[in-house]
Amino acid sequence: LGQIIRDQLALAEAAGDIDRELDQDYRQTMW
Repeated sequence: LGQIIRDQLALAEAAGDIDRELDQDYRQTMW
């Protein structure tokens, strides 16, 4: 069970990093 939770946290972190990168790209195109 602990392994599954760690996998989910890792996926959430990776998704957060992608969101931040896309957000930065989006802001750059807006400005």
